[in-house]
Amino acid sequence: LCSLEKPKAVKMAALASKFANTVRISGCKPTNARRQARRACSREVRASTSSDIVTSGFKLGTLELPEPMGIGCWSWGNTTFWNDSWGEKDEAAARAAFRVAMQNDIVFFDTAEAYNGPENKGSMGGIQQGEASSEVVLGDMVKTEYDPDTMGSVPLICTKFAPLPWKIGRQTVVDSLKDSLARLGVDQVDAYMVHWPGVWQNEEYYEGLGDCVELGLAKIVGVSNHNVGQMRKAHEVLAKRGIPLAFNQLQYSLFYNNAERNGMLDAIRELDMVLMAYSPLQSGILTGKYSATILPSGPRGGLYAPVLEAAEPLFATMRACGAAHGDKTMTQVALNYLISQGNVLPIPGAKSGVQAEEFAGALGWNLTSAELETIRDEVATLRKKVTDASLPAKIVDTLMFSAGV
Repeated sequence: LCSLEKPKAVKMAALASKFANTVRISGCKPTNARRQARRACSREVRASTSSDIVTSGFKLGTLELPEPMGIGCWSWGNTTFWNDSWGEKDEAAARAAFRVAMQNDIVFFDTAEAYNGPENKGSMGGIQQGEASSEVVLGDMVKTEYDPDTMGSVPLICTKFAPLPWKIGRQTVVDSLKDSLARLGVDQVDAYMVHWPGVWQNEEYYEGLGDCVELGLAKIVGVSNHNVGQMRKAHEVLAKRGIPLAFNQLQYSLFYNNAERNGMLDAIRELDMVLMAYSPLQSGILTGKYSATILPSGPRGGLYAPVLEAAEPLFATMRACGAAHGDKTMTQVALNYLISQGNVLPIPGAKSGVQAEEFAGALGWNLTSAELETIRDEVATLRKKVTDASLPAKIVDTLMFSAGV
């Protein structure tokens, strides 16, 4: 099922991972020397297993990331969707996630103005319990939690423009970014994007992205939730000004792999872009947390039951692949599946240091080509089995498109 003979580089990665886990369990912070050793091992593994990744770090437009992963920050401070309330325990857990991610060279943090619910509008003077927004929380962490002695690389911030119907003209993109900068407490973000295609004015919004770059408010720009045609139009508008469209942020996981089947991933490679993958763990479905006998709570439980029952062969494949690479978890296999594509940057959401630590275990190694193909085959079989037996394809796509980390 999965190759049992690993190349020398992969064996080195397994040893490095085992050593790193020992250090983490003991409570010690990784030193710069240990971090550099892990980076070197990571570079060798990626060079030996993927022709797309042969250099240090991960290129996202003009940005250089030390590792091919980011962290989604939607849940930080958000009480509109993720949390019933935001208190000291929630804040402490999120801060731990930030610190652990940074200590493992996961330095890219994704937020959005749309993650600021109505109750958060007045919380621009710092974190206020029960009122903090994702942008405010992240901005405060960057100022108070970043420690160059244990974290090395500086944190990189990405946020998004919400193209609401009453936002008319390119200047609204600039003005919205200035508002986000005030919440974040910075003068410039590393990446900025249009969160979803607007009802109208999309070309004006793309021009606004270009204005943000030229004004020095954002280093790189991208789009989110755009189909291939919309993405190409954004790329065309910006290219006329000599500004690259760096990425498209989309839902993508080994479970919901439409980007592989609808030409999106191919188009992104053609345009020399990156697919920034949100919901890479599919609402926790790919973590091993749920099964045919352990279902999600609420209405999702009944809907997911036939999918989870049919997914057991896929889960078995993931567990076998994890075992072949040094006892990696299903979560780590799911994230590495995306990393192994070469131009994909997964951004799982982390609510705690424990989660961020597990995510870091997806770095420094790669699934083999044979393992990637086996996983794709299992997903195709799962889709057909569930569609033929119980659910129409539309419902399967809906289940495989549920929001989550």
